[in-house]
Amino acid sequence: MTDSTDYLVHIHDRDVAHLIDGYLARRRDDVILARNALKQGDYEGLALLGHNLHGSGGAYGIPQLSRIGQDLERAARSEEAADIEALIAQLDQLLDRVRIV
Repeated sequence: MTDSTDYLVHIHDRDVAHLIDGYLARRRDDVILARNALKQGDYEGLALLGHNLHGSGGAYGIPQLSRIGQDLERAARSEEAADIEALIAQLDQLLDRVRIV
């Protein structure tokens, strides 16, 4: 994901709208956690993180986040460090581009 354009997320449900900022802040924390887990070779932790992203991204209207999570889980289960590193970078870039409307 090298595109620098905004990734617009349309939130129509008020119950979700007031939760989205906190959700995205926690995903920022996940980027840090993922980098640390990769350094420590914690593939199980990375797989769980990917699984959780896969499940929650769609619930918050961010299917791209779900895709990254699914790919992260797969890469972690295969212990593909280079792929994991690239997916963490994609997650970081996506979070920089998300705009809530």
